[in-house]
Amino acid sequence: MRLEVLACPLPTTYHTENDVTPTDDLDYRHHNYKEMRQMMKVINEECPNITRIYNIGKSSQKNKMYAMEISDNPGEHEMGEPEFRYTAGLHGNEVLGRELLLLLMQFLCKEYNDDNPRVRRLVDGVRIHLVPSLNPDAYDLAYEMGSEMGNWALGHWTEEGYDIFQNFPDLNSILWGAEDRGWVPRVVPNHHIPIPENFLNGSVAVETKAIIAWMERTPFVLGANLQGGEKLVAYPFDMQRPPRATSADGRGARRGGGRPVMEYHMSEETWARIQRQDEGALRETADENMFRWLAVTYAHSHLTMTETYHGACHADDVTGGQGIINRASWKPVVGSMNDFSYLHTNCFEISIFLGCDKFPHESELALEWENNREAMLAFIEQVHRGIKGLVRDVEGKIIANATISVEGIKHDVKTASTGDYWRLLNPGEYRVTARADGYTSQTRLCMVGYEAGATSCSFTLTKSNWARIREILAQSGKKPSRVNPNSETGITSVADKKGPAANPQNERLRRMRMIRLRRMRLRLQRQRANVTTTVATTTTTTTTTTTPVPTTTTLLITPSTNPCVQEFMTFTSALIVERSSFGTRASVKEQEYLCHVYVRNDNLGGVVIADSEYPSRVCFTLLDKVLEEFSRQVNSIDWPSGSPATIQYTALDSYLAKYQNPREADAMTKVQAELDETKIILHNTMESLLDRGEKLDDLVQKSEHLGNQSKAFYKTARKQNSCCKVM
Repeated sequence: MRLEVLACPLPTTYHTENDVTPTDDLDYRHHNYKEMRQMMKVINEECPNITRIYNIGKSSQKNKMYAMEISDNPGEHEMGEPEFRYTAGLHGNEVLGRELLLLLMQFLCKEYNDDNPRVRRLVDGVRIHLVPSLNPDAYDLAYEMGSEMGNWALGHWTEEGYDIFQNFPDLNSILWGAEDRGWVPRVVPNHHIPIPENFLNGSVAVETKAIIAWMERTPFVLGANLQGGEKLVAYPFDMQRPPRATSADGRGARRGGGRPVMEYHMSEETWARIQRQDEGALRETADENMFRWLAVTYAHSHLTMTETYHGACHADDVTGGQGIINRASWKPVVGSMNDFSYLHTNCFEISIFLGCDKFPHESELALEWENNREAMLAFIEQVHRGIKGLVRDVEGKIIANATISVEGIKHDVKTASTGDYWRLLNPGEYRVTARADGYTSQTRLCMVGYEAGATSCSFTLTKSNWARIREILAQSGKKPSRVNPNSETGITSVADKKGPAANPQNERLRRMRMIRLRRMRLRLQRQRANVTTTVATTTTTTTTTTTPVPTTTTLLITPSTNPCVQEFMTFTSALIVERSSFGTRASVKEQEYLCHVYVRNDNLGGVVIADSEYPSRVCFTLLDKVLEEFSRQVNSIDWPSGSPATIQYTALDSYLAKYQNPREADAMTKVQAELDETKIILHNTMESLLDRGEKLDDLVQKSEHLGNQSKAFYKTARKQNSCCKVM
C-alpha cells in the first residue's frame, strides 16, 4: 500500500521499532522448501570440513526431512563427544524456529572460519544436529498464504491430520502404572521403556516414525524443539499424573444418592508433593531440578523472554516472571515428544516457544535472531553439564548398553554402542553405579563442579561367574563340557571328542555311565562310618534386624577340603537357625542329608549336618550337650558379636570325637526319654522351611556371607546333585 498526503509522496521505506542493525552478515528472509535446501547446500560448500547434510526420513508427500550435522568430524559418532539436537517445524505454520536454525547454520559456519574461540569449542566438542523442518508438507500450505494472510491453524497439522508433537507413544502411563504396582525397576525399567507392541502399526504419522527411528539410532544427550504462539520455555513432564484413587474396600465409598466418593491413600511424601502443585496431579520428573536449570538457561539468556510485565500472549503471565513453566501444569498433553525422549532415550528435551506471532514478517527476523542468538548458544553448552565417562571390562573392551544409575535419582541412562555415556547433573556429589549383564556392578563417588565441562567418571567392570558360565556354554555349543586345565581354552566339550563316545545315543557310553554310578554307590556304602558332621553354634536375637555371623566348627575339614563346602555349610546353618522358632527342634532334609536344628529359649541355637543313616536322636543329644557346655563356658554377652576367632570353645572337639560312632551315644536313656517327649518336625525339603514365595537359590545369591566363588560352586553342585559329599 502506498499513501500520499497533500500530493507529497512519503519515503518508500522508514525505520520502525522492529528495525535493527544486524551484527551478523546473514540471510534474513523466509525460505520455502526449495530455498531451504539450496541454503543448506551453500553452507555445506562453504564449510565442507565441519558440515554434513542428511535426511532423517520422508514426509507423507515424500518431501525429505533434511538435517545438517555440524561437528569437527561429521559423519560419525566420536567417543566421548556428546550429541545435541535442535528441531523446528513440528507445526508447519510456526516458522520462526525454521529460520532461526538456518541462521544458526550460517552463523556457526562463518564464525568457525573466522576462528571465533567460543564457536570453535562448540563445534569441536559437540556433535550438533539441526533439523529446520520436521513437517515440510504443512509448511508449504502456510508459506503460500504468507505471514499476513495465514491463520492460527493453517499448516498446524500434517497432510494426514496429525499433530506430530503429541503423536508419540504414551510411555508415562506404562511407567506410572508399573510404579503403582511396585514393578519398577525389577519388571519395568525407569528408563528406555520399550515402545508398546503394534504402536507403529496404528495411527502414527509417517513423520513421527522417522523421528523415532532417528532418535533411537543417535545417542542424543540434550535437545530442544522450537515452536511458536507463546513466549516461554516448557519442560516435562508434559502429561499429568493423577493420584491413585481407591476406597478402603477397593470399590470406593458412597455418599448420599449412591454417588461414589474416592478416598486417596498415599504416602505423606507423595501427598506433600501434590499439595505443592495445582489441581492435585504429579508432574515432576526424577530430574526436575535439572530440567528447570535447562529451561532457565534459555529463558534468561533470551533478551526479552523474562520481560513479562505486559503479560503473556493471550492472558496473564503464567510463568511468574521466570519465563519457564512445567508443561503439565500449563497445557498438558499425552504422548508428547519431550516425554517420549526422556523415557525412551537418554535425551533431555524441552520445548521453546519463541514468540506470540507464529509467522512473523520477514522484517522482524533480524530482531528475533538478536533476541535468540545468545540463548541458543548457551543452551548447546549445557550438554557438558554433569558427568561423562567410558565403561570397559578388565581387558579394555568397551561395554555397550551398560546402565548408569545415580543414587537418589530414579532415572538411569545407558552407554552408547561405543561404551561412552553422558549424564546431565547439577553441581554436587553423587554416588554413581555402572551395571551390565554378565558383569559385577561398580559404584563410584563423582563430583560435579561449577566450572565448565563435564566431570570424567569412567568404570571398569569384571565379569561375573554367570558370565563365565555363559561363555563356557557358548564355546561348547551349549553341550556338556568338562573344564580341562591342560587345553588351550581350558574347556573340553563332550561333543568335540572323537570316537563312539561322541554320540549320546551310543550304548557303550550308557554302560560306562552305569558303571560309574555303581562304583560311586559302593564307595558311599564303605564310608558310611566316616560321616561328615558339622556343628554350627549360632546366636540369634529378636531385638534387631541384623543377624550376627554364625560361629561354626566343622568336623573333618582338612587343608585340602574345598572351602566353598565349608562356607556353604555355614550359610545353610545360619539360614536354618534364623527360620526356626525358639524352644523347638527340627530336621530339614536337603538332598541326601539332614540338617538337625535346636534353638533354645535363651536364643542359643545349634545345627548338626549328617546323612540320613545317622540317628536323629543322637544328633539332638549332641546338640543338647554342646549348647549346654557352650552356655557355661561363654558369657551370654559375647553371643551376638562372637565369632570363631574371638570365642574359644575347647569342648567341641572332644564331643565330635566321641559322637563319630552313634552307637556309643545311643544308650543314654535319660536323653532318650527327653527326646521321646519332644516333637521333632521333619521337613521334606529345604524349600518347605522357607516362607511362601522364597527360594533357596535366591537367598544364596543375596547372601553377604557367601563369596562369588561359593555361589558359583553352589549352582554347579546343585545341577550335579552333589552339593555335599562324604570326606
